[in-house]
Amino acid sequence: MKKIVIHSNIVWTISNFRRDLIRDLKDRGFDVLCVAARDRFSDASETVLAELGARFIPVEMDRKGVNPLRDLLYMMRLYRIYRREAPDLALHFTVKPNIFGTLTAKILGIPVINTVNGLGSGMIGGGMLARLLERLYRFSFRFSDRVLFQNREDLTFFRERGLLGNTPCGYVPGSGIDTACFDGCERKREKGEILFLMVARLLKDKGVYEYIEACRSLRRQYPAVRCLLGGVLDPGNPSAVREEELADWIREGIVEYLGQTDEIREFFSQTDVVVLPSYREGLSRVLLEAASCRKPIVTTDVPGCRDVVIEGESGYLCAPQSAESLAEALAKMAASLSEFPKMGERGRRHVEEHFSAAMVNRIYFEAMEEVMR
Repeated sequence: MKKIVIHSNIVWTISNFRRDLIRDLKDRGFDVLCVAARDRFSDASETVLAELGARFIPVEMDRKGVNPLRDLLYMMRLYRIYRREAPDLALHFTVKPNIFGTLTAKILGIPVINTVNGLGSGMIGGGMLARLLERLYRFSFRFSDRVLFQNREDLTFFRERGLLGNTPCGYVPGSGIDTACFDGCERKREKGEILFLMVARLLKDKGVYEYIEACRSLRRQYPAVRCLLGGVLDPGNPSAVREEELADWIREGIVEYLGQTDEIREFFSQTDVVVLPSYREGLSRVLLEAASCRKPIVTTDVPGCRDVVIEGESGYLCAPQSAESLAEALAKMAASLSEFPKMGERGRRHVEEHFSAAMVNRIYFEAMEEVMR
């Protein structure tokens, strides 16, 4: 039995984004080991992985920037896990596993397939941290056996900066989604009322602040509009929204906060339109799920977001980092109420045709077959 390691920054990202891949790996007879740091939702995530038949091993890592000592300790912990488990292949996701996990696997002679599922806050923010990350990627990716990107713009970005060397690379359309799991998300709407929902980790680069300002403006123009916000506060992330800021927005009546959920359909069933004003994504899972639930979408015209939307047919695009542009797109959507059912159907068809789990998993299995020859 071949053993596959799936390594990501926190266990929630594995249970949420790699569920279909794990299921297919198990169906094909692979022993699946998941390695990640624990977080506040670890119990639920570990239960999901156990139900899928995957084992989980926690590894401590620091997600706050780059610290040489802490990152060396993380590599040493990971080295002990990889040496003991002796996997036949490692699948790495998120920044630090892609960089330091690849170096660790190389020391032990373990083949690696990396997935760049977005640039991350460090690269998006620019400055010294972005330059350091570029150097780390340039060094580590020379030891990778294959690098897959969830959007073609990120692939071009890495190529233009010489971060890939001669490493084979390619495109994978997100983490894949089974649209059949997203039926029954309809909402019984009261006459004239429109509910917008942004659901994401509450981070600056997800566009939370622009959403708040746009909602403040929109509610003056459309009093019947209600703005919802869902997602988890992430104090371990340097760009996280502070708890007191969220409390102020709720108190002011700008948004209604839904908290976080392990069942995203519960959130979608409470809304009419899903909003994600992110600065950049790999390929937004939330938008794929929203479209699968037949929800019209408002999102930014950036890589990883615009891929999911057919402009004017399944949703509207706005300029990134612009509360004014977002407010205009939300107003346009509010004026398109009668088109919501058609927009939802078009969005779902688009996901079925371009982002299915079967399509994504086939790309991974083809890459695995080549790397493990």
